[in-house]
Amino acid sequence: MKEILTFARLLREAGLSVASSEIAEAEFSVQSLGLAYPEPAHYDILQATLVKRREDQPPFCSLYKLYFGDANLTARSKSQRKTEPGGDQGFKSLGLSTLAAAMLNGDFTPCHNSIRDSVIKLVGRELPLEESVRRVLVNLDYFGALNSIRLNKERRKLPEWMYQNAVENAENLYREVQDEVLQRLLTLGADWQKTVRQLNWREKSFSLLTPAEMRLVKTYLDKIGKKLATKPGLKRKPAPGGEFDLGNTLRRAMATGGQIWKLNYAKRIPARPELVLLCDVSNSVYRFTGFMLQLVAAIKERFRSVRSFLFVDILWEVPADIFQADMQTALEDIRENNRCSVSGLSDFGQVFCQFAVGVLPEVSPQASLIILGDARNNWRPNEFDTFKQICQRFKHVYWLNPLSVSEWDEEDGQMHVYAPACSGVFECGNLAQLEQVVAKIL
Repeated sequence: MKEILTFARLLREAGLSVASSEIAEAEFSVQSLGLAYPEPAHYDILQATLVKRREDQPPFCSLYKLYFGDANLTARSKSQRKTEPGGDQGFKSLGLSTLAAAMLNGDFTPCHNSIRDSVIKLVGRELPLEESVRRVLVNLDYFGALNSIRLNKERRKLPEWMYQNAVENAENLYREVQDEVLQRLLTLGADWQKTVRQLNWREKSFSLLTPAEMRLVKTYLDKIGKKLATKPGLKRKPAPGGEFDLGNTLRRAMATGGQIWKLNYAKRIPARPELVLLCDVSNSVYRFTGFMLQLVAAIKERFRSVRSFLFVDILWEVPADIFQADMQTALEDIRENNRCSVSGLSDFGQVFCQFAVGVLPEVSPQASLIILGDARNNWRPNEFDTFKQICQRFKHVYWLNPLSVSEWDEEDGQMHVYAPACSGVFECGNLAQLEQVVAKIL
């Protein structure tokens, strides 16, 4: 049963929560029934005992194929695809590529040789998993095929249900390519644990998330937001019940010669500070901004007021109703209409000057400022003196940078200039880091 223990450790590296009792249960079940790979029930038992959440199913399936083999899973994955009766006969008039037609009918058999050839040609041991997957998908024209399907849907040549089937099939194809890349990396001698850890969507960069993983992050952020929204503050007030208030009880006892006639209680009241968000929506960080705004939308009732500003090189205040919409879709609409950009290149210095003139006089000294951005200023003036003036106005100023710390000061990065004026600067490029940062500052 050693292979089950090793397999469970790999699942943990990929982000699945697997308890020791669940490993013991899996080993007992397999041993009691006398099962062994490649019997189909072997997969079913491990899935039933080690997987608790729906979002953990794809990495479990990928790792099972890698570790035990895929004799039984290829047929399973084919049976799960959304197929269109009649093959691709109705798609020829749409002028779609072979891959786009395969996305519509759910049969990727004609593409398997191309996938394997691309993986062998493009994947090297030194490349990260996501970069390798992206290279293979670009070589297959995966993104072009998806775009052609989307355009046909917008032109009303494809019904909505067929488009949704194609999107789901495209996600299945992405996982197939990812599995091929994983197998190739391991064949080339890559470390198992280090490679498998790249499947963990909580530790994957926001810029590299797949559509399916983005949905998982959104769901998880809603859960975090609900916990933060109901979390009590540090201040307390007298109440008929709740936590025992020792200090108030003793003070009242002093008035009666030290005799305690009544116990006093208090309950915590939520703090309601003011919050200002200043968010970069340039190409490198806009997806991260969308997730942060979604999180703030989930907890905005906890704040007395929330003002949000987006920028590339022009400051633009976000209307309150944006918090009722899908953040990623809203941000894409804002970017397409150039509401916060003229040149398309980030200019933090110019934006800080606009903020100091147009917004700073209206800000309460008790408010907190959160800046989201990579501090890449495209070699323009950083206007540090203006930024320092802004920081002195706020009670707290926190800067969340989605880049790794080693990249903060490369080329045109100005993080080393702005950091000394902030209350705190944090690397915040994935969900795990965002969760830790939010716990500290909110």
